[in-house]
Amino acid sequence: MGYTHYWYQRADVPPETWELIRADVRQLLLATEVPLAYEQDMPMRPPEIGDTLIRFNGVGADGFETFLLIRDIAGRRLRRGETFDFTKTNRRNYDGMVCAVLAIAAGHAPQCYRIASDGDADDWAAPLSWASTILGRAVALPFKPEFETG
Repeated sequence: MGYTHYWYQRADVPPETWELIRADVRQLLLATEVPLAYEQDMPMRPPEIGDTLIRFNGVGADGFETFLLIRDIAGRRLRRGETFDFTKTNRRNYDGMVCAVLAIAAGHAPQCYRIASDGDADDWAAPLSWASTILGRAVALPFKPEFETG
């Protein structure tokens, strides 16, 4: 087992909403100092921020499982009306970008995405703070912490 993030998708992301997600992800990609690529063993091929998917991984030893966020659920296996996806990052350097992208997707399309994680609010705090600074607006934790204090 390894440190993993999970997401469930209930509906297709509307094209105009997907464009908002893509624009935010592009901004983050321009700002990050973490080397990212299409696949961990393809350092010269850039991440894909396409019309139908967002795909990236860390590079070399800093990569683990590829992150893949898909816009539509058509043709995908549904269980209880949702698709199920995950990325095991094992806390490698690209983990912060995975957290930021999932938070952005859930923020723009809460009707589509439901997020879960092996991490807690503390694990997500730095990536969300960084994304908030880059985007100039609050990027919220996309799930309710299991145990809340106060």
